[in-house]
Amino acid sequence: MKTYNEINGKLIETKFYYDKGGPTYNGNSTKRGYYVIMQPVEISKHKDSNGKEYEIVTFSAFSGFKYFLLEVNRQSNKSEAAALQILESKKDILLNNFNNQSTNN
Repeated sequence: MKTYNEINGKLIETKFYYDKGGPTYNGNSTKRGYYVIMQPVEISKHKDSNGKEYEIVTFSAFSGFKYFLLEVNRQSNKSEAAALQILESKKDILLNNFNNQSTNN
C-alpha cells in the first residue's frame, strides 16, 4: 500500500508491506513482519507519442528510511490491521523526520 504526504514542499511516499524475513545480502537477517518505508519522491507527468499519459517517480538513494512495525509468525488480516493501527499512531512522528531534515539543510 502506498500513500503520499507533503511536508515542507517535499512529497513523501509511504509504503506499507509484509516481509517474510530471513537473511539479507550483507549477512544480517530481517524479522518477519510488517514494515513501512518513507522517502522523499518527485512525480513528473508526461505523454508518450500516442498521447497516453504516464508518471515517472524519482527518488534519491539513502534519502528515506525503513521502520519495523510489528513482528508476526505469519501474515494475516488481523495482524495487518494491527500493524496499520501502529503505523497510524506513529505516522506523524515518522513524517516529522522529514520536517527536521528540511530545517537542518
